[in-house]
Order: sequence, then C-alpha cells, then structure tokens
Amino acid sequence: MPRKSKGIIMYLAMFGLLIVLLFAMMSMDKPVSTMKYYEVLDYFKQGKVEEYQIDYDNGNLTMKIEGKNQPVEYQLASISQFNEDVKPYIDQYEQTNDTTFKRNYLPAKEPSLISALLPTLLLLGGMAVLWIFMMRQAGGGGGKMNTFGRNSSLCFRHCFFCRGSSILCISKSCQRVDVIGSTINPT
Repeated sequence: MPRKSKGIIMYLAMFGLLIVLLFAMMSMDKPVSTMKYYEVLDYFKQGKVEEYQIDYDNGNLTMKIEGKNQPVEYQLASISQFNEDVKPYIDQYEQTNDTTFKRNYLPAKEPSLISALLPTLLLLGGMAVLWIFMMRQAGGGGGKMNTFGRNSSLCFRHCFFCRGSSILCISKSCQRVDVIGSTINPT
C-alpha cells in the first residue's frame, strides 16, 4: 500500500474515532430515577406535592414532597402529557385553597454556537479532505491517475523478430499505446 494512502487512512480513522467519542460524550446522562410515573401522579392526587419545577431543557421534574427533606426527581418522557395528567389535581388544589399552585418552568437553553456548528464544520471538513484527495489522485497534485501510459508501461508493438506478428512488448520509454491487430505471417 502506498505511503500516502496509509496516511490518509490514518487521518480518516482518527476522524471517525473523534466522531464516535463526541457522540458518546453527548449521550452521557444522569442515571434515570427508579420511580414510576404512576407514583408521581399519586403524589399529586394525594396532595403531597408542595411545589414542583420542570426543566424544559432535559425534561427533568423536581418535586418538593411533604415530610421529605430531599427533593424528588423524575425524568419525564413527555412534558405536555404530564401537564395534562396533573391539571385536574392542580385545579382542585387551587379551588380549595384559593391560591395558585407553586410551580416553576425552566426554559430550554440555547445550544452554544460551537455545538450548533460542529456537525456542519465536520461535514465540510470531511468533504474538503475528500476533494483534495481526489484531486491529487486525478493528477492535479502529481498523483498517479494521469500517468497511465507513460514510463514503464506496457505497449503493443510490431515485433520484427516474430516475422510480422503483434506481441506485447515492455518498454520503459513508451509515450503512447499502439494497438496493432495480431496478424501472423506464415513465412
């Protein structure tokens, strides 16, 4: 394998490894709660929830429960479904107590500029590397594709030693390919 090809293969392998590592780092999440969704709804139904907060960035629900010092966290699958499910319990609380239920919604964070542009930059960089590789191979940068038919190539030539028959001759000084029909003279 040519030395240039080994280098390009190594760069492509490192590029692929970088992409795999980025996806692995992006998918690292906190462990999911062992609490079930119906248990969360039971806390609201029984009126044990004093206040709650929903983070729209990751769908995390944090509840302050009566009698517990630590807040209880739960990862919501659907925020709109949760709001629909707890609406009757919140309405009932607000009617009986003449106050609004304590709740807070954290807005989703905007992604940073670099994380928004990273996939596009990686794709454009990969396409540029591929373009440069193809142009070098096509002869624009001293590649090998356009050198076919030149130095140390195989040529069909008329051989005088075989009395007029065409044979394949190896010539290091061949500048063109001459194809001559194979006619054999019996004399």
